[in-house]
Amino acid sequence: MKRTRGLIDKTNWDAVYLILQDLHGIFVDVDLLNLIIEFINHNRKFITHIIINGDGIDFFPISKFVQHVPKNPRALELQYELDCFRDYIMKPLRNSFKELDIIYIKGNHCARLEKSLASNSKPFSTLRCLQLPELLGFDKYNIKYYPKLYEVGGAFNGIIYHGSSHALNASQVELRKHKCNVIAGHIHRNTFCEEIGFNKIIRAYHLGHLANKNDIDINCKYSEFMYWQQSFGILKNSNHDYMFERINCNEKGFIYNEKYYKR
Repeated sequence: MKRTRGLIDKTNWDAVYLILQDLHGIFVDVDLLNLIIEFINHNRKFITHIIINGDGIDFFPISKFVQHVPKNPRALELQYELDCFRDYIMKPLRNSFKELDIIYIKGNHCARLEKSLASNSKPFSTLRCLQLPELLGFDKYNIKYYPKLYEVGGAFNGIIYHGSSHALNASQVELRKHKCNVIAGHIHRNTFCEEIGFNKIIRAYHLGHLANKNDIDINCKYSEFMYWQQSFGILKNSNHDYMFERINCNEKGFIYNEKYYKR
């Protein structure tokens, strides 16, 4: 098959999922996100789904890790963060790719709001207007919301979900927990684990983050000495085969099929 420079190189897949992980709202790496939008546009005839796999928003104002008043004091306003998420993440994705399915899976930072309401304002925690889909405008932008995980059939026959383990061997933990193929994030690092059973092989893939780590380090000192990696993923799936690709990113951009997406 002829290889087209910079494009997803196979067209006989039933579904192609582009997986974005850990954007963290006001800390999103805007330049990198714009490059990814360029990448999606370049491959839009192949991609069928965009998945934001948890922590698209940080909910920084209710974080226990807030160290001091940030450079932009408005970062401590929940409404400001919600507005930024819609303006810099939801709108560009939906306006640019009206024909694609966009899926949002809940992450642990999304759960911050639910925990905060349950512990501090329990009578208000059941109000529909304070639920995550309402606050983030998923109906308005035609975003499909999954509060736990997203099941993928076909040859992949596994799940995409945010992840729950912080362990160094997080991929192994998730693999043994779910006993099927898994794509996760949460740990902001690229890891992989494979286990061979009697009649099948199952794999767990962890993706890195798409946030600006410098901004997080300034405002949340817990991350300062952690080794994090930026990446996003592509899952190509059919009834007969699947392929998972991780695209690593850095301060200069990323490369896919010999095409350089430069910041």
